[in-house]
Amino acid sequence: KWTFHIVRCLDHEPMGFNQLKNTIGEIPASTLSTRLKELGEQNIVSRSVKDTTPPSTRYELTEKGDAVADIVAQLEEIEEQFD
Repeated sequence: KWTFHIVRCLDHEPMGFNQLKNTIGEIPASTLSTRLKELGEQNIVSRSVKDTTPPSTRYELTEKGDAVADIVAQLEEIEEQFD
């Protein structure tokens, strides 16, 4: 459930953790953190940290993540056809 939301949000633009959490809404921070780590391990999402005070972390889709986002969009179109 949450993985699709994360991929959909990051398909529009790279986001920081809090921005992503606020955009998705009801996702617990621990769940978001776990899902982002899993997506990173699967090379779907990349994480970059800027050396600022406080540090700024951004998440964005990789090339593989872009392909997954295309599939998610197709699934959403199919769902809309049958609603």
